[in-house]
Amino acid sequence: MAQLSFLNVSIISLLLSVSSAPISGQGSQVHNHALAETLLAQADSSSSRELRDGKHEKTGKKAPPNDPEFAQYAIYGDSAPRAENTSPRETSLPLRLEKGDSVVFIGNTLFDRDRLFGYFESLIHQTHPEKELRIRILAWAADEVDLQPRPDNFGDLDQHLTAQQADVIFAAFGYNESFAGIEALPAFRERLRGFIQRTVSRAYNGSTDPRVRNSFWSRRSPMRMSRASRLQT
Repeated sequence: MAQLSFLNVSIISLLLSVSSAPISGQGSQVHNHALAETLLAQADSSSSRELRDGKHEKTGKKAPPNDPEFAQYAIYGDSAPRAENTSPRETSLPLRLEKGDSVVFIGNTLFDRDRLFGYFESLIHQTHPEKELRIRILAWAADEVDLQPRPDNFGDLDQHLTAQQADVIFAAFGYNESFAGIEALPAFRERLRGFIQRTVSRAYNGSTDPRVRNSFWSRRSPMRMSRASRLQT
């Protein structure tokens, strides 16, 4: 029995597991075909939009033409599909990964930097070689639980999780929120609770209801918290 520990991170890190079974069969093919058609349609409609600068002001320039080879992968905020609502259920620890799970990292710089230093991702693959997991990183530096600025018409987190048909989600939040000071801790707890409730009420993989379990504690100060999670075969 192998175990993977992820300890002593000075940040809130939540674990959201959305499904224990991958999608398969005719229903999955229909869903994937519909998703591909939607992405292609939204890419065609984007060519008429004007470019905006860093201050979100129009530049007066037309957007460059879309490359058809890449347009099918675009996720636009005004047209990308969203997951259906579902009833949440509790996630138990240690987390048990299933073969073919889609694992997604979201949150702030902790997981954003995993694109460059993929130790956690590598350990997951190393301890679960037979699972054939698919891991994607959707984290964005400086993201907060309910403050995630993006370029004009960039798909939001729900839309990207839907596109990835996420089964398991690792979320890292809390460091950026800590700069608001100790007096902001009650408000952060409410924001965090709202984020959890929204996330576990979506069937991102298109079929099953989510499971969630979060565990964190204070280290040094109440706004610097750590999370320990175990992956067990």
